[in-house]
Amino acid sequence: MPMNELSRAVAAVLGFVPPDPDLPLWAYGLDSLAALRIVAALSGPDAGRLSLADFFPATTMRDLDRIVAASAPRPSPPVEISLPSLSRTTLLRQRMMPSDVAGNCALVWVVHGEVDVSALTAAVASLPRRHDGLSRCYPLVGPPTPAEPSEPVVTVRPAASLEAALCDVRSALRKPFRPDRGEVFRAVVVEVEPGLQVLGIGVHHVAFDGASEAILADALGVAYDDVVNGRPGTPDVGIREALGRLARRHPPDPGAAGRWRAELSTPAAGPAAVTAPVPSGSAGPARLVRSIPVGGALRDLAAYLGVSYFVLLLAAYRIGIEDTGAIRPAVLAVPVSLRDDPGLGRFVGNLTTMVPVLPPAPGPDDLGRLARRTADSVRRALLRADLSIEDSTRVAVEAGLAGGGFQHVFVLQQTPAPRLRLGHGETRFVREPYYGLSTATMCEIWPPGQGWGDANDSLVFTYDPARFAADAAERLVRRFLDVLAELAMTGAVHA
Repeated sequence: MPMNELSRAVAAVLGFVPPDPDLPLWAYGLDSLAALRIVAALSGPDAGRLSLADFFPATTMRDLDRIVAASAPRPSPPVEISLPSLSRTTLLRQRMMPSDVAGNCALVWVVHGEVDVSALTAAVASLPRRHDGLSRCYPLVGPPTPAEPSEPVVTVRPAASLEAALCDVRSALRKPFRPDRGEVFRAVVVEVEPGLQVLGIGVHHVAFDGASEAILADALGVAYDDVVNGRPGTPDVGIREALGRLARRHPPDPGAAGRWRAELSTPAAGPAAVTAPVPSGSAGPARLVRSIPVGGALRDLAAYLGVSYFVLLLAAYRIGIEDTGAIRPAVLAVPVSLRDDPGLGRFVGNLTTMVPVLPPAPGPDDLGRLARRTADSVRRALLRADLSIEDSTRVAVEAGLAGGGFQHVFVLQQTPAPRLRLGHGETRFVREPYYGLSTATMCEIWPPGQGWGDANDSLVFTYDPARFAADAAERLVRRFLDVLAELAMTGAVHA
């Protein structure tokens, strides 16, 4: 294919133009975040010419070229500045349960070497000025408004050992936030000895998402360099501009509710499962962490089948659900990034939505057909990504789906681990488990180097013992891992 707008966008992300225009882009190592960058590259400030859904189930360069050639950027509709629906639901939960910590997002680094602690403290304190979403009051209705911090943003204190410092930081980051009062950001620096500190930063989920981790770490490195060299810092993308861009790119979809209602009318979800949760009042979420040593073989198999790695994992998880009966109805909520505007790449905030997916039950068809049917279910879900969580829940509840389809989360975590650069100092990121959980279960696959394991993919299954039984969690995780091992052997046959 000749070099054109699409080819340049794909080459900028993958590093090359795919030589075979009829081979699915997943075979070249594309993932959903890379696809999102291609979408952003082909988009202006208005609604774009591609969407993430266009990459499912197995889109080739030739397919995408036809879509781009037949489309044109849509004009900007009038917008009303408001929070995305996931932020609203997160905020509502916090308002209803002020002591809840499910919305607490934690970043922790161990800092070694020549680091100016006073400069680091000043740099951390400057973050809410550089990213104004960290210094706003978040009402349930309307846009965020400016807020003055009611207490020092950064606390500095000593500790006798590294273990004590980590414990102190975690204790500080576990305290509940009050987004309605502008309390969405806090930080603590604990000094163990000269040349050894622990830095903890906490942000409420209403103003933070997974993509914000790396953005905030990079911003902190820049701020530290500015403070050390006496340079004034400059604000980044403001929250009103970001929410305006988001509203223009993702206006309400009037047909999405009907499509979701029609999908739920099929018998694919199955009957409700019966588990034996423990009595309420359990001490926070429980988790099972397992290594997945066959990740490379699974990625090769996904490329052979012409689907994304995420789709293959989702199909395998659905088989595990079917074999164990642990989750009924088998509706899984999948987080989807809405950062498909090139102007939102440096914004710290929550630009993620949750989309319920109804993956197909395994049947007598072969693996390739199951993978394609699973990819179709993902594409249908992405096509209603602009349906608000409130409306999606309403449709699901009307259809008899308890929890509205958001009780069980499945995610392939693809955001890079936040790398913090502080002059000549060395930093080590410590991945924190969730302090609270707003859903019954969350099944995450973490690639190597993301804080859970350095050699293999990691399966992290977090669940609320008050809503999901421990034996069900063990059975589901064990069967999921068995299915992945079986699929890896299938991939070895095709290699």
